Amino acid sequence: MRVSQTLVAIVLCGAASSASAQIVWDFDVLVTGDLPQGTDWATLTISDTATDEVTLTLDHNSTSASGQFLTEIWLNLTTIPGDMSVSFGSPVQFVVWGDDAFPQVANLWDVDIMFVTNNEGNRLVPGGSATWIMTGTGLDSTDFSTLSTQIDGVDPMFGLLQLQGIPGDLSGKLTIPEPASFAVLGLGIVALIGRRRRRLS
Repeated sequence: MRVSQTLVAIVLCGAASSASAQIVWDFDVLVTGDLPQGTDWATLTISDTATDEVTLTLDHNSTSASGQFLTEIWLNLTTIPGDMSVSFGSPVQFVVWGDDAFPQVANLWDVDIMFVTNNEGNRLVPGGSATWIMTGTGLDSTDFSTLSTQIDGVDPMFGLLQLQGIPGDLSGKLTIPEPASFAVLGLGIVALIGRRRRRLS
């Protein structure tokens, strides 16, 4: 299994507090449940596409096995804008949010995105993708690089993804590895990403 988290591009624009970024996460670490067939199952791309607007695209990679499908993803935010809104189309079914509102795998999450599950033809299967756009005052891609709130012995995570359709009617939940450091970029990215570190206990 490939274990990676890649910060694809960061371009500083204007004042030091302003940034345009794209973050790419590979969901290839099993947290709980059953190991899916294939490898490198899914990739999430988080991009600044306008001021106060972030576009998220989840790809179910073709290296995943036929018959498997993605059903739900949980994410975190450093802060939730009071005027946050979201737009999406199929296979996204709904997007909801709230500070530490969604308990999953001994952690609390801020954003819950569910994909179509009951219509086989519209599921997020290998080779497919889903896109949703989130807007709100001050929102940018770095707001998603914060850890979940730990409520038990499982380590906090940046994201959690559920995959179903594993042979035997099984499912598993996947995450990304925590990056060792962003300091290698030499751009002070830690300051941008870590504006508010979540409590870890």
